[in-house]
Amino acid sequence: MSVQRAYVYKRSRSGGIVRCCKEKYLHEDIPCGIADCPSCKDFSQFSYLRAPLLSSRNEKSNMIAIIDHTVVINQMAFLESDSICNIVIPQTVMEYVRRHNVYAYRRLKICLDSQKKCFFQFFNEFSTATSVRVADTTNQVNLTLKAVCDVANWYLSHIQDYFSEDDSPKRVLILTNDISQYEKLNYPCSAPLISCVDYALCNVKEANKELLDLLYLPQLDEKLAPSIPFSLDDPHEYPEHMPLEEMRVAVQQKKLVQGVLRMSKTNIYEGLVVSRQIPIPIIVHGKLALNRAIDGDIVAVRLEDDKGWVRQTQRIALRDDHVLDEEEEEDEDDENNDRNSNEDGRKSKKGSNAENDEGELKGRKKVKGQLHPRGVIVGIMERDLKYFCGTLIIPKEVLEAEKKAKSSPSDSASSSTPLPSSFPPRYRLLLRPVNQTIPYILVSTSFPSLYHCQRVRVCIDSWSPHAMLPSAHVEKRMGCVGEMAVEQEVLLSEYDVPHDPFTAEQLACVPNGDGLDAMRERISQENARKMKRMELRVQQGSDSRKKTSAIVRRGGDESSSEESDSSENDDDLMDRFFEQTSSSSASSSAISSSDQSEEGISALPMEEEDEVLGGRWDLRDRPICSIDPPGCRDIDDTIHAVIISKSRKGGRFSTAYKQKDFVSLETSDVISQSTLFPFDTKEQLIAARKAKREEKEKRKQEKLERKQRKMAKMDIEKDSDKVNEKDDKEDKDEEEEDDDDDESEEEATAEEEIGDEEEYLELGVHIADVSRFVQQKSALDVEASIRGTTTYLVGRRFDMLPKKLTEELCSLRSNELHCSFSVLWKVALYDGEIKGVKFNKSVIDSHASLTYVAAQTLIDATDKVMQPIREKTHKSEGKIKKSTKASEEASAEMTEAQKKEKEYKALLRSPIEPPPFNSPLFDSSKFSPPKVIDVLERPLKETPSALLLSSLVLCRDFARRLKAGRMLKGAVVLHSPQLRLEVDAETHEPLSAEEDDHSETHSTIEEFMLLANIWVAKRIYAYFPSFALLRKHPPPPTMSFDWLSRVCRGVGVILDASSNKKLNQSLDKAQFSTTVKSTFFPLHLRLFATRAMSLALYFCSGESEYSEFYHYGLASDIYTHFTSPIRRYADLVVHRMLAATLSSENDPSALASLSSSSTSSSSSSSSSSSSTLLFSSALNEEKEDLLYDERGVTQLTASLNRRYKNGKDAGRESIRANTLRFIWLQQRKAAEQGTDTQKQEKSKKEKKQEEKTTDKPMMAAIGEIDETEGDDVIEEEDEKFEGEVLESYVNKVYRNGIVVYLPRYATEGVVLMDDSNFKREKGKAQSASSSHSVPTSPNAPKVVSFDNEKQCIVIRQKPEAPQQRTIAIFDKVMVRIVVHKRQFGFEADLSLP
Repeated sequence: MSVQRAYVYKRSRSGGIVRCCKEKYLHEDIPCGIADCPSCKDFSQFSYLRAPLLSSRNEKSNMIAIIDHTVVINQMAFLESDSICNIVIPQTVMEYVRRHNVYAYRRLKICLDSQKKCFFQFFNEFSTATSVRVADTTNQVNLTLKAVCDVANWYLSHIQDYFSEDDSPKRVLILTNDISQYEKLNYPCSAPLISCVDYALCNVKEANKELLDLLYLPQLDEKLAPSIPFSLDDPHEYPEHMPLEEMRVAVQQKKLVQGVLRMSKTNIYEGLVVSRQIPIPIIVHGKLALNRAIDGDIVAVRLEDDKGWVRQTQRIALRDDHVLDEEEEEDEDDENNDRNSNEDGRKSKKGSNAENDEGELKGRKKVKGQLHPRGVIVGIMERDLKYFCGTLIIPKEVLEAEKKAKSSPSDSASSSTPLPSSFPPRYRLLLRPVNQTIPYILVSTSFPSLYHCQRVRVCIDSWSPHAMLPSAHVEKRMGCVGEMAVEQEVLLSEYDVPHDPFTAEQLACVPNGDGLDAMRERISQENARKMKRMELRVQQGSDSRKKTSAIVRRGGDESSSEESDSSENDDDLMDRFFEQTSSSSASSSAISSSDQSEEGISALPMEEEDEVLGGRWDLRDRPICSIDPPGCRDIDDTIHAVIISKSRKGGRFSTAYKQKDFVSLETSDVISQSTLFPFDTKEQLIAARKAKREEKEKRKQEKLERKQRKMAKMDIEKDSDKVNEKDDKEDKDEEEEDDDDDESEEEATAEEEIGDEEEYLELGVHIADVSRFVQQKSALDVEASIRGTTTYLVGRRFDMLPKKLTEELCSLRSNELHCSFSVLWKVALYDGEIKGVKFNKSVIDSHASLTYVAAQTLIDATDKVMQPIREKTHKSEGKIKKSTKASEEASAEMTEAQKKEKEYKALLRSPIEPPPFNSPLFDSSKFSPPKVIDVLERPLKETPSALLLSSLVLCRDFARRLKAGRMLKGAVVLHSPQLRLEVDAETHEPLSAEEDDHSETHSTIEEFMLLANIWVAKRIYAYFPSFALLRKHPPPPTMSFDWLSRVCRGVGVILDASSNKKLNQSLDKAQFSTTVKSTFFPLHLRLFATRAMSLALYFCSGESEYSEFYHYGLASDIYTHFTSPIRRYADLVVHRMLAATLSSENDPSALASLSSSSTSSSSSSSSSSSSTLLFSSALNEEKEDLLYDERGVTQLTASLNRRYKNGKDAGRESIRANTLRFIWLQQRKAAEQGTDTQKQEKSKKEKKQEEKTTDKPMMAAIGEIDETEGDDVIEEEDEKFEGEVLESYVNKVYRNGIVVYLPRYATEGVVLMDDSNFKREKGKAQSASSSHSVPTSPNAPKVVSFDNEKQCIVIRQKPEAPQQRTIAIFDKVMVRIVVHKRQFGFEADLSLP
């Protein structure tokens, strides 16, 4: 071993020059990776090697190819083919690709881990013979090429030394995409150079000939004439892009604006550039202004001052309409307004300066919210490296030409082609992307029939200024259009959702068990002891029982043994006997065990209990249950609610709820004795009552002062005829508030007199302890951080973690022991206030895995029985308040918002009442809970106990309080409907489509999860103020609600979006509006408000001020995600942070280091090690360090935000696509049930189709597609469906169409109209041949007039009919929806019936 040292100079953050020494340890035993190498045969000592290794006698290839960076970056799809093997990747090449193309690097890592491919990474930088000098960093490209040559020379000499001529590989070569680079380098290399084209021709066969289409050949493809159905002739050329360095300098000087381009969904020629430099998005309209940028690109924009401010385009121009519109004609009124505003704001000047524009943008936003600055894209700073999926448009002529070329290959070769003569001819075709915002793409292929009616994935290679469309090459043939698995693969690729199978290394990180075997053994011993006790009872007989009874009586109370009730049950006495002889646990959750030995069965000693639990709480006696959707297997959250009391009157809590029969159980005063939350002492109660009395006196004083001010005001205005009505109303409200305060004070005093300090309500949220099974920085943890979240598509789930974790070890299934992370709250019964909170890891045993419907059924059944009992009890106790005439009159004068607010306040002041199972009026023999099923549609193993039913009702009641509190703070109730699709398990076809029913149980679970998230956020931020992972919801931009507020004013509704509370009140008032006739209007308005909201984001607490933590939608000062660690990686990180706080809570030294480290990290982030906290958990089982700092959490949140959004978008798009499939199936079913004549006509068509298929399709005849694949190919169908007429509501009105929302399927659609004869009020008529006219059907309605301000359009539905019809926003419109099954997939056509 030798050491290589080099000195380099770097610039520090402060601007100085620092000399650094880099050392590298070189080895002479770096293995070659060939499996049967005599010299490197002992691979066990090299732990870093990845199998499989190279083979010198591989069936697929007898060559070892050493690749460089050009192959990895440009030909990754070619390398991923199964036909390519025996590839060596030098370490230097890997590092170069990692720095320049992260996506290609990740794909290459997958190839290295694959068991099917023989890819080997050679660590040349640590080999004495091939090491790269550390100081040689002048040219990274030349450095990489030299390293490749050195590796090739070493392999040649190594094979010569250790292999005979018969056993050695025939050739070692260098595979490159650019041979000229090596010729210019002029570096000694003994291995031959070969291009990817020649290498492909050597490996291609009839079975894998599509390998040639995976090659990236830009020089050849640009010379091919495209075979497309429309002309690409365009007189305009795109401007050249500005060099990258010049753009960066111009952005720094604020001459250009940097931002992300987001294309419009209704106009392919318009996009918005969102930038941090300017608060208002910049409009870019027209092909030349877009300048070859694609949705998602980071672009540099030059503002156009001379064209002023413009509105967004009021026309629909979809990509598939082939509209060649360059510029949108603007209304004269808009142009005049814009010019006037420009003259008032500043003088027109050439060029643009973003720095000067910033002040004007803020001022202009107040004047005209819907106006945007206009800009032109001058260059692309970073291209969104995405792969686009779609379908190739293949003309019949191309298929015939391919067939002809195959029959006469000698004639097909072109002398002008710079390729070998054996290379087949290539065709340039048009790809129709699935994403409607992406333009058509030109794709080159040698085998068009392979891709007929197939989904393909392509990568954009270039977009020349002289070309109308971008050029790309095929990356992958995904499968037939319309197949469920193929369409899901397309969605995952479009939204960049990682879904590759977990590797062997990642699966090896999953433990075999959950570590609770010792606890299960203890439980089995206890059960065995109970069985032995039952056997003793049978053997001893009645005499033994009498003797035991006497012993119990003497042990319990000798003086009263004679007076004991003779009717006492012998079984109860036996239970008391064994209970007295058992050792009592200090914790309420500890299970009692006998100190005495019973027939050889010994109890578990108490000192071993902590070893079994590992410092966890034992919460098996709590009535815990989970509530999830049907079919849920990854259960990660459970809840419970139980009343804890000092009294022990009712017997053991741990045995009462485990009885199989339904029993009456007193839950209001006798449950268990708990030490988790100590009961209030007498001094604490006296202090609390004293504080309440002081608060009462303060309110009385304020009331007296208000009355005095009122009297003084009346004296001043005694000469006036009447007092101001507004002041009277305010005084009346104040009086009502005072009365409410008096009532609440009286109730609180009464509750205090009862003595509620004897009991309290315990609430619990228990989350799966995933951090126990996923260790930090492990291979599985790294993969989970990359995936970020579990993605749910229709009929399929793509997990963030392996199934063994999500469905077995971590899933909190019922009647099983599981590890969890618990949050418990202590709640006062008399006022419902939270008095304390505890966090710790625990062991739970869920009693039931309920669905939302099952839980709601149990709650409703309990309410039906308990509510009459509760009312009778209240009536007998005189607790029912009688409404007075004055209160009824006051209530009648209140608005709905005031009534709702009063209800919320009354709910928060009311005491907590459990279901009266202990009431004498309740007859347990006449009540049995309804039979329900669990999430897996199986009957519950045990009948729900009274304790479980009480827990569900208490959770529901307290969730109402939580929601009322959030509403009073200003939480916004939004509306985002989703369709629930049931899919056939075998065919994967959608069977039904219904909107999700949001019952009160949904709200209960939601409120408990929100409560846990908020308290955990407070906890981790208190301990980690510099790098806590939190989640915020910024207030929506003012512009988002400007348009909506203006439209609402047009229909007589006032929408106040100045704050979240006022916005929610405005939305509540809208449901009582009399100016809008639509019954859907309230939900419609909430749907608009939901879309106007900003996106909620993960963030690091150290990068924002506390005032920016606010969650607008929830009205919470701080928030995070804690309750779904199985599905979200952010929750897993929060679990680790929370576990670290437990260790510091128990260890003062850790707490001291925590505060000092947090302070240093917040003040300075120069050193990552100083801001990284290392804690060992207080739990015995956990000894893991917390390895997070501010920089790492900031980078992690950026990735999580992107993954979370992409996963949600993919799920929504999956629902939309499957909804179209469902509609088509329903239409086909309706057509099959038509008249006999229609059936006969259809049978004729089917016969003709069968005749065509018997003659073998053209694609199967030429041998390009298997006959099995040809059966699934989607062809354009001739059958016409009548469609379905549904009610819809207008979302947006454009000049040539409307966008409608269909509540039945919770989806949107566009209804196009003919605006060719549309006349503007002050302008000229557009000719029918105008370039902006969108092609529509002959029966499309004719547009007569359009008003953008009022968002209405006047149409003539039939050309010959004189009647006109006005359609405005929010109007109810009946539309006909027809879904067609075409070669591009399922498409919907909407029209007015």
